[in-house]
Amino acid sequence: MGFNCIGHSIWIFNATPDVLTAGCRGADVLITDSACLASLPSDWTAQARGAMQNAQIYVHDRDSYKLNRLE
Repeated sequence: MGFNCIGHSIWIFNATPDVLTAGCRGADVLITDSACLASLPSDWTAQARGAMQNAQIYVHDRDSYKLNRLE
Protein backbone atom coordinates (compact mmCIF):
# COMPACT_ATOMS: atom_id res chain seq x y z
CA MET A 1 0.00 0.00 0.00
CA GLY A 2 2.82 2.40 0.79
CA PHE A 3 4.39 2.09 -2.66
CA ASN A 4 1.04 2.80 -4.29
CA CYS A 5 0.36 5.81 -2.07
CA ILE A 6 3.57 7.51 -3.20
CA GLY A 7 2.77 7.03 -6.89
CA HIS A 8 4.18 3.64 -7.89
CA SER A 9 2.21 1.22 -10.04
CA ILE A 10 1.70 -2.11 -8.28
CA TRP A 11 1.00 -5.44 -9.99
CA ILE A 12 0.01 -8.43 -7.87
CA PHE A 13 0.00 -11.72 -9.73
CA ASN A 14 0.51 -15.43 -9.20
CA ALA A 15 3.96 -15.85 -10.70
CA THR A 16 3.45 -19.09 -12.55
CA PRO A 17 6.07 -19.89 -15.20
CA ASP A 18 3.75 -18.88 -18.05
CA VAL A 19 3.17 -15.32 -16.75
CA LEU A 20 6.41 -14.55 -14.89
CA THR A 21 8.07 -12.65 -17.75
CA ALA A 22 4.94 -10.69 -18.64
CA GLY A 23 4.34 -9.80 -14.99
CA CYS A 24 7.89 -8.46 -14.60
CA ARG A 25 8.06 -6.55 -17.90
CA GLY A 26 9.34 -3.02 -17.30
CA ALA A 27 9.33 -3.39 -13.51
CA ASP A 28 11.95 -1.90 -11.22
CA VAL A 29 11.23 -4.07 -8.18
CA LEU A 30 9.94 -7.63 -7.74
CA ILE A 31 8.89 -8.88 -4.32
CA THR A 32 8.01 -12.56 -4.04
CA ASP A 33 6.78 -14.66 -1.15
CA SER A 34 9.13 -17.36 0.14
CA ALA A 35 6.20 -19.81 0.11
CA CYS A 36 5.95 -19.42 -3.69
CA LEU A 37 9.60 -20.20 -4.50
CA ALA A 38 9.04 -23.95 -4.87
CA SER A 39 6.52 -23.41 -7.69
CA LEU A 40 8.84 -21.15 -9.73
CA PRO A 41 11.17 -22.54 -12.42
CA SER A 42 14.83 -22.97 -11.49
CA ASP A 43 15.84 -19.99 -13.65
CA TRP A 44 13.09 -17.65 -12.41
CA THR A 45 15.49 -14.90 -11.38
CA ALA A 46 17.11 -14.84 -14.83
CA GLN A 47 13.68 -14.71 -16.47
CA ALA A 48 12.55 -11.89 -14.20
CA ARG A 49 15.77 -9.87 -14.59
CA GLY A 50 15.56 -10.23 -18.38
CA ALA A 51 12.13 -8.59 -18.41
CA MET A 52 12.72 -5.95 -15.74
CA GLN A 53 13.83 -2.38 -16.32
CA ASN A 54 16.00 -1.98 -13.19
CA ALA A 55 16.06 -5.43 -11.65
CA GLN A 56 15.83 -5.40 -7.88
CA ILE A 57 14.49 -8.70 -6.56
CA TYR A 58 13.43 -9.28 -2.97
CA VAL A 59 12.05 -12.33 -1.18
CA HIS A 60 9.71 -11.92 1.78
CA ASP A 61 10.70 -14.64 4.26
CA ARG A 62 7.51 -15.83 5.95
CA ASP A 63 9.42 -17.35 8.88
CA SER A 64 11.35 -14.23 9.87
CA TYR A 65 9.08 -11.57 8.28
CA LYS A 66 12.20 -10.07 6.68
CA LEU A 67 12.58 -8.76 3.16
CA ASN A 68 15.82 -10.14 1.70
CA ARG A 69 17.39 -8.75 -1.46
CA LEU A 70 18.70 -11.25 -4.01
CA GLU A 71 21.94 -10.34 -5.74
